[in-house]
Amino acid sequence: MRVLHVTHALAPDSIGGVELHLRDLLAHQARRHELLVLARTGEPSSPDYSVRDETRDGLPTRLVVNTYAAVWQAGFERTYRDPAIEAVLARTLEEFRPDVVHLHHLITLSCDLPAVVRRAGVPCVLTLYDYWPLCHRGNLVDWRGQQCSGPEDARCATCVAEQLVCAGAAPLGGRLLARARTQPWFGRVRALAAPLARVALGHVAQRGPAEIARRQAALRQGVLAADLVLAPTRALRAWYLAHGYPAERITHSPLGLPPLAACPRRVRGPGEGPRLGYVGRLTPIKGLHVLLAALRQLPPRGYTLRVFGRWHDDPTWPSYRHDLERLAAGLPVRFEGPFPAGGIADVFAELDLLVLPSVCQENAPLVIQEAKLAGLPVLGSDVSGLAEIVTPGRDGWLFPLGDSVALAERLREVIEQPARLDALSPDAASVRSLDDQARELDAHYARLAGRWVAPAPVEGC
Repeated sequence: MRVLHVTHALAPDSIGGVELHLRDLLAHQARRHELLVLARTGEPSSPDYSVRDETRDGLPTRLVVNTYAAVWQAGFERTYRDPAIEAVLARTLEEFRPDVVHLHHLITLSCDLPAVVRRAGVPCVLTLYDYWPLCHRGNLVDWRGQQCSGPEDARCATCVAEQLVCAGAAPLGGRLLARARTQPWFGRVRALAAPLARVALGHVAQRGPAEIARRQAALRQGVLAADLVLAPTRALRAWYLAHGYPAERITHSPLGLPPLAACPRRVRGPGEGPRLGYVGRLTPIKGLHVLLAALRQLPPRGYTLRVFGRWHDDPTWPSYRHDLERLAAGLPVRFEGPFPAGGIADVFAELDLLVLPSVCQENAPLVIQEAKLAGLPVLGSDVSGLAEIVTPGRDGWLFPLGDSVALAERLREVIEQPARLDALSPDAASVRSLDDQARELDAHYARLAGRWVAPAPVEGC
């Protein structure tokens, strides 16, 4: 079967759960299917919307450049709907003639990609990996860095005010803004201008909320133009249902993982305290600051913490790296940076407890499931996506989101009584295999390609 996969980013250009899962899935599917990958890249040295074909990880890959410069020239709508990206997909469909298209994200691409596939008469699968169709930031964390209860037009307009105001001025200053975005000071200027933008929105009656309402309607229409919509967790599916998406259109389908390389954990030496670990992006929504704040409430001995991951800039907390390094000063904490691809088993072998203190609504973090495969206990925030895959007392424990005091108490118990860790037995059998997920996808692809008949056009498509 000929399968076209479309995604917002590819490893190693971008490293995240979606990119790593897709890398494994593509390698697995390439054994049985003829694949082509279409992905966005943000290369600032290449012209926007230029297209380059290459072979990546042995697979034919088409990269289309989108640096978001057009947002500052064409306006806010271009952050979620991009005719130029749609044209690249349409041309790729004509050339490759796939039996089925699997969309892995719409962010940085266009919400109308499912409609483009529909018009071409090809069946389409869309996997929802996060909340972007509901939340412009994608993670249900607001401009203050606080967890959001869900979309509401006026509140969302305040949250992304600087984009609404600046991109809204595109006809007047779009070219200037498009050039300025490449300068190192642009992000700081946007952050400083955001409070003024929120005030400005208040003087433009309903402009911001109306723009958000149009966005939400377009994203909903885009998602529902797909023939099959998959949600990796029940919790993620429940969020979409709670905000008006029809239950019959979204199917629960957990992500699968390949076997983890065998690497037995090193036994703690005599007198050696628990070895704690954090693995993930170093960005505010992942909550490393909550973990460090918890450790500052404890004596700086009897444990070690190793932090693995890349630093990511975030305008909601521009001094994040500096503040984390200050919080870690004087503690037995080591910032290790990223580890090599395929090295997660070696990292886990040196840990006794993985801590994931996220302050956002996680979906189904791969690192948690990889830890379960390795038999490594997990201590994570009690958010819906984690609570679905971590059983307290067996796989590890959960603590209230953002509560550094509760986290400190749990860590104190572990440090003072390391045997509590040894009593845990993470359930590797509860992690879905990549083989099993691939078989399910094959069945979906075959069903859609075998009896797919072009349905009546979706309104506005």
